[in-house]
Amino acid sequence: MSNKIPQLTVIAEELHSASEEELQKLAVSVYDVVFEIYKSGENSEAKNICLETLELLNQTAGVLKGKGFLNKLLANTLHKQGNLKDSLKYNFLAGEQLLAAGEKKTAASVYGNCGALLYYLGDNAGSYKWQLTTLQISKENDLKYEEARALVNISVILEQRREYSEALKILKQAKSIFVELSDNRGLSYSLSAIAIVKDQLGETKESLEYHEQALKLRKEMGDEREILLSFLTFSNYFLDINQPQKAEQLCLQALTITD
Repeated sequence: MSNKIPQLTVIAEELHSASEEELQKLAVSVYDVVFEIYKSGENSEAKNICLETLELLNQTAGVLKGKGFLNKLLANTLHKQGNLKDSLKYNFLAGEQLLAAGEKKTAASVYGNCGALLYYLGDNAGSYKWQLTTLQISKENDLKYEEARALVNISVILEQRREYSEALKILKQAKSIFVELSDNRGLSYSLSAIAIVKDQLGETKESLEYHEQALKLRKEMGDEREILLSFLTFSNYFLDINQPQKAEQLCLQALTITD
């Protein structure tokens, strides 16, 4: 670790005499190295380096941008390890620091992660609150992608509440934004979410049409994981409308992808 990031030893010895600029440079250099380690799948090493660096940086005031990005990366690492509660804690901390540092786009994304984690942890009310916070920050700063992402996440909670009309309304808003951004991945998510709500409303034919649109986009992108999810969702719908042979055919195609 010390060979990869020799600056840690230097800064530890001269921490209180280092300038804000020097500390920020340290944070950036560490982040760049740890991000590569994170991408390689060495999660434990990435986590340890983040913690060690943050322990040093937290002894000083300021450097909020550097701390924020390191806390965000630490949160992502913990999420990959399945530690959702600690990931949530560091995401919250990262969001506060990044927002204070003026990094509003990244802060909005991090708060969206907070909302998603709360949802996975079973706190739908908390999830809804932080998705609304994300939506507000996004609208105030014209962050279109973050706005659309928040709208899709809010729709999931509204669907669980059986507020289908409102969920459908905001999903159509998200769809329009993704079209404007030429973001096919986001568009496929919104189309798939609309299909699910349409199914809940009993509009099976329209639901399948939206699923087909989402599947077409996913095939064009070559996103096999999402194609697999589309196949499995389609299978359930064909079972619902008493067409088991079509459902079986799609399940076999899904198995081919997993192989």
